[in-house]
Amino acid sequence: MSEPAPPPTRKPKPPEPDEPALLKNFLKGIGLPALLALHACGGAATAPPAAQGGASPAPPPPQTASVPEPPLFVPRPADLIDQSRERVAEWLGRPNFVRRDPPAEFWRYRHGACDLELYFYETAGALRLDHFERRLGDKSGATDGDCLRVLARRAARR
Repeated sequence: MSEPAPPPTRKPKPPEPDEPALLKNFLKGIGLPALLALHACGGAATAPPAAQGGASPAPPPPQTASVPEPPLFVPRPADLIDQSRERVAEWLGRPNFVRRDPPAEFWRYRHGACDLELYFYETAGALRLDHFERRLGDKSGATDGDCLRVLARRAARR
């Protein structure tokens, strides 16, 4: 009979490295300066989302250039005289009240302390602003310009 074959020899496993010792050696080498540099840059390093096993976040919305609003045009009292109804409505918005008595038309704007009455008369076949009056119901001391500014802002918001 033949002798049984000796069991294969296994190399002994190297001892498990001591984790605290590894960390200490890493920090002594390049680890500590690298961690300090990362912290100084504003945060710790993180793996990309795909490496973390999670879904990648949605990309940020595209930046759109904001178009500045044109400056608000506020007509001066003298600008209103001889203007068409369409132009006045463009500047001040729709009136609160309209009365038509051909060949004239009467418009009233009311907003806060501002009561503005406009009188259009037919000139060369078209209605044009002939004159206007501002009524002071609350004696606020508002000027014609103040009243026009309030109405122009209200018209711009609509």
